[in-house]
Amino acid sequence: MNFSDLLGLVLKGFVLKWLAPPGFVAAFRQWRRRRVKNFQKFWAGATVPAPSFEVNFFKKAGLTCETITRSDDSRPCARLVREGRLPLPSGSQGEAVQFAVTAVRQWKKESRFAVTVGKGRTTHVGLSPDQWLDIRVDVPAGATHLDVISDEEVHVSCPRPVRVNAVASGKVRHVIILVLDGWTTRVSAECHPTERGIPLTPNIDRFFADAFESDNGYASGEWTMPAAASLFTGLCTARHRIFHPTRKCQLPADRRLLAELFQEAGFHTLAMSAAPRLSPA
Repeated sequence: MNFSDLLGLVLKGFVLKWLAPPGFVAAFRQWRRRRVKNFQKFWAGATVPAPSFEVNFFKKAGLTCETITRSDDSRPCARLVREGRLPLPSGSQGEAVQFAVTAVRQWKKESRFAVTVGKGRTTHVGLSPDQWLDIRVDVPAGATHLDVISDEEVHVSCPRPVRVNAVASGKVRHVIILVLDGWTTRVSAECHPTERGIPLTPNIDRFFADAFESDNGYASGEWTMPAAASLFTGLCTARHRIFHPTRKCQLPADRRLLAELFQEAGFHTLAMSAAPRLSPA
């Protein structure tokens, strides 16, 4: 933040607190809420430009890179008309790749999308123009490209290598991270708010019955977006810089995510969310 931005914030705060009538301030804040559709999304502003390496990847394949948003999930991709060929990223031979695909427009029910790597072929029937479909396929040794054949136009993201043959040390280990967001202190987690004697979260309680419980915990951010970014990167808000709902912000390009570190250690990773904010990678 430069000096002019800082000065603007100071002047804005002074006007809203000391000069503007309370009714005007309330109306201004309501206008701001209507202007931004949802403050709890990772990004509510203009589309973030595609990283240069993805732009170059599609350029070498003879395609044009563009950023497409489905719900609140924006991804760099290229449009394929009927068919196309994408080079496989280095390090994927003998492992796997993951990419995402979405329909350009509403599909017919019988329309098909197929991807071929080596002698393996994966087919999906029906695609939605409202969300991304993440696909992971095995890559045999010696394979150099990924072929796509589709009955209708699609957007395809850049394939990313996924290590699936890494050998984990010792016995099989499972790491499960559950995040409950938007919890209210008015509801106790120990009992149901309307049914006496019935636990509020019986399945979670049973699963973690023998687990270690800590009553002294701290959030790494003031609200969803910075806290989630800290969870995925291991960085505090001042370092990952993901904190504002309307300003352009993105993670440092040289910072590996928690899922990538787990994959390097031999884990198969999966993310599931009640809201369409996370990639299953």
